[in-house]
Amino acid sequence: MLARLFHRPHTRLPIPRRSLYLPQLRRDASTWRTRFIPPIKTLRIPSLKAIRIPSIRDLRMPTTQQLQGTAYWTARISRYVILFFIGYHIFITHFFVYGPVYGISMLPTFNDEGDWVLTSSHYRRGRDVQVGDLITFTHPIKADTQSLKRVLGMPGDFVLRDTPGTSGAMQQVPEGHCWVAGDNQEWSRDSRMFGPLPLGLVKGKVVARKAAGEWLLRAIGEPWAELEVN
Repeated sequence: MLARLFHRPHTRLPIPRRSLYLPQLRRDASTWRTRFIPPIKTLRIPSLKAIRIPSIRDLRMPTTQQLQGTAYWTARISRYVILFFIGYHIFITHFFVYGPVYGISMLPTFNDEGDWVLTSSHYRRGRDVQVGDLITFTHPIKADTQSLKRVLGMPGDFVLRDTPGTSGAMQQVPEGHCWVAGDNQEWSRDSRMFGPLPLGLVKGKVVARKAAGEWLLRAIGEPWAELEVN
């Protein structure tokens, strides 16, 4: 009795007609094919007629606009290069020059190599040069050589003509000249050999130095300070 009360017959779901879901399946199949299957393209091989070998006619001359653009940038770069060299020439002629020092003629003030000096061009041609200054000048015998010596006499001064201790001969420095000598007089070629130096050959005065192993320039103080310390 109880089994009959709780018994439920199997419920059969109605089977839809084919015409109801077949179009939907077709649409789904076409969508899946479009999304996941790439289309097949036909590989086309060009014919020999389509392949064209470049000739000399293809090497066309640049247009007027391209030439004008190239000429513009060339002229602009050339102008900056010329201005740079003009400014550099003016700077080293009227302001400062930085360069190395070689040789043993200025020992112990300067080492034989590794020292760099800053030269002021304000003292060019002997302007405001005094006794004891370190100057750079064009060598009167070797025109392509720059030298660095110490001034020992100005126009009108009397100086020793030879190395101290050899003779006591004196000489007066003529006008427009100065007398220069190296601190290491035994190994220096200076006014004792080529005579008084014309002031017109003076390039400048040494105002600072950078010794070997140093990173910064050090100003040169009193004219004889370096010589007395060493």
